Amino acid sequence: MTIRNLGELLGASAKKHANRTALVFGQKKISYKALDVLSGQIAGGLINLGVKKHEKVALFLDNCPEFVIAYYAILKAGGVVVPINYMLKMEETKFILQDSEATCLITSRAYVDMAEELRLRVDSLKTIITTAKAKEELMDFEALRESSTAWPVEVPVETDELAVILYTSGTTGYPKGAMLSHHNLISNAVDSASAIKTNHKDAFICILPLFHSFAATVCMNMPLLVGAKSVLMKSVRP
Repeated sequence: MTIRNLGELLGASAKKHANRTALVFGQKKISYKALDVLSGQIAGGLINLGVKKHEKVALFLDNCPEFVIAYYAILKAGGVVVPINYMLKMEETKFILQDSEATCLITSRAYVDMAEELRLRVDSLKTIITTAKAKEELMDFEALRESSTAWPVEVPVETDELAVILYTSGTTGYPKGAMLSHHNLISNAVDSASAIKTNHKDAFICILPLFHSFAATVCMNMPLLVGAKSVLMKSVRP
């Protein structure tokens, strides 16, 4: 089977390793099958919400299972992921949202007040989604899953289409968005797996933030490619 996109990568691993643990976060464990289903349901909810193919959806989250679920849900819906450093200040985050023309922001209750302020300041940003219920007027993951009417999601996405926009740190000026295709990210995962000779018996501990390109490749996409386990740490501090 030729894998054309990251959604198909997860689906293939879920078929092969359905009951194996994909993610560990504290006492919480999520199997490959559950991860594939959950991301598919959220993708269906995003489509039902009006997210179109190639639309930019920003992630403003700590390391957590919901980051991985949302990342793959956006891709399954045909959207483009814009991971943002959750340690950035308001103006820095505003610039990335404006520059990427993100229409939707997925965040947690910890950052919901900042997210609402950003929606007032960024013209393109129309929707805020929280991973857990934060405010009555905001959409959350559970509501998205319940509204999902497009499962299984079948948005055709080719290998050379845009998947993720990763922003530089902007230490010498404004951050610049690096546009990465599904092919770019799958190749990174395949080459990394080959270089360290990893397989489904391995476990990875993810301490670096998932919004960073290295962690996204080595602690998320690569383990999911080979059927390995990824243990997510919210912070370096215990």
